[in-house]
Amino acid sequence: MSKRTTLDRRIVPVLPKPEDTASRRDGISAATERYHRLHGTSLLLDAAVALHVSSASCYATSCVLFHRFYYQVSLQEVDVWSAAMGSFLLAVKIEELTISLKQVIATFIHIYRQRKTILWDDDKVVQWIMKQPSIAYDSSAALPYAQKDTMIRENDSHSTSINPFGPLWKEWHEVVIETENKILRALGFTIYWIPDRHPHKFILYVLRVLEVDSNKGLAQSAWNFCNDSCRLDLCVRFEAHLVACAAIRLAASEQGVMLPDSSLPTAMKWWEVLCGPGHETELDVIQKELLALKDKESDVVMASVAFVKSLVKNESFNGPQSFSWESIK
Repeated sequence: MSKRTTLDRRIVPVLPKPEDTASRRDGISAATERYHRLHGTSLLLDAAVALHVSSASCYATSCVLFHRFYYQVSLQEVDVWSAAMGSFLLAVKIEELTISLKQVIATFIHIYRQRKTILWDDDKVVQWIMKQPSIAYDSSAALPYAQKDTMIRENDSHSTSINPFGPLWKEWHEVVIETENKILRALGFTIYWIPDRHPHKFILYVLRVLEVDSNKGLAQSAWNFCNDSCRLDLCVRFEAHLVACAAIRLAASEQGVMLPDSSLPTAMKWWEVLCGPGHETELDVIQKELLALKDKESDVVMASVAFVKSLVKNESFNGPQSFSWESIK
């Protein structure tokens, strides 16, 4: 008799025990898990930028899929690159974008080249990253930035000639499709609600209510903080409108804008009108985590520009000992 799989189709935007992840149960520390999540979402951001898709659609949706997947599946079971590619392809379909599977694979191969060489314009930072035990890189990482950039551009021009029936393309294709199916099963095939739950969708509404929607700098700054929130697992820990309000508070502080509280009751703040009372602690937590992403001397930089070694027991499909590592230059 064949084994049956029970799917959980409930819609639970905020998880009841967000700290109880599969990776944590496998003994992976919270800091290590955050590091690898940052690495995965940086790949999604790079892919979104390369393919010119909106941060409020494909990028945000892919990040939600990525984070929710890793609450069900351990980092020791599925590597970050596979999860990122599967999440991005699935987000493309959810958002109904005209981006092909071939484009997705070619884009991630381009990013793969950049990460192997640590393509960053600060040589001191690159030298520091190369000393970290969690990072893998090839011999070209020590070259000057301009030389690495030229080399990657030349190699990218040959990507279109990769044989679609060859072993390299076949491996990446199989990984993307297989991981996409794993994500769908892990999330119970219930993903239609995700695009309507992004914090970006609240930004313009809140700014209009506060009568500061004409301030383009404030709006852009708040939007950027919402983009930053996708890097973290805030989407499964807090409601989207709380993340949006925290982003606006940070943006107002950054832009030096005084938000109007004078028309409200004496003891009430503007965010209490929108979110209800009793959320000050949550807003503070969100703001602190978003500001921590600005630290240029932390693991945020390593996760964003380098290739972080996978925690998968038998190495990832594109790790330093893999066929892809030797084949893709």
